Amino acid sequence: MIRNLLIVVASLLLASTGIRLQAGASSSFQSGKNESQRIKRLVQQLGIESDSASPFFNSDAYEVITDELSEAPREAVKWLVIELQPVADTPIYRYEARSKVKRKQLHMVWCLRALRFLTGKEFQAKTSHFLRFDEELNSSPATFLYGHSPAPEETKVPIPFAREWPSRMRVYIAPKDAQTEIIRQWREWVKAEGATFTPALLDREQVDWVY
Repeated sequence: MIRNLLIVVASLLLASTGIRLQAGASSSFQSGKNESQRIKRLVQQLGIESDSASPFFNSDAYEVITDELSEAPREAVKWLVIELQPVADTPIYRYEARSKVKRKQLHMVWCLRALRFLTGKEFQAKTSHFLRFDEELNSSPATFLYGHSPAPEETKVPIPFAREWPSRMRVYIAPKDAQTEIIRQWREWVKAEGATFTPALLDREQVDWVY
């Protein structure tokens, strides 16, 4: 009789422990899911002002990258790479990014800037297009994307997604074929190393507009 009672008590204790462990695991899972969704929202709003009339340079994107995304770098990189997509390749002033198209361009530039900060990497790709002359500023985007103004045969040199003319706050964006290839490289890299890479967490100065 006593032996049977002991067996019943032991079973109840084990069941109670199992319930607590299950509840703890469920709570931990929910917490992790909530954090993942928080990082996702931060990434989706990176560099996008809530007030469409406000100048882009008032953005809190610096702080989001260095203070928040850096706390969960692998999760942030996962969502940043998911967020990547080709954008219009027209030049933009970063303080006049108020239209939907321009805001999307700068959002993508910030996503790539965050990826460089978190991973220390930056991919480049070739384009089959000649870069269009910037008549507004009487300058060649090639000066910034290639690092110099190329001769025709030099258009096969890989270029980055974007670069800025810092004194003019003018951002030049690569043609879409190069953008697409750069995005493909990021997706291949995150598939292979996204869960295991060592976060770079560069100095804040390396998140600056000057690529």
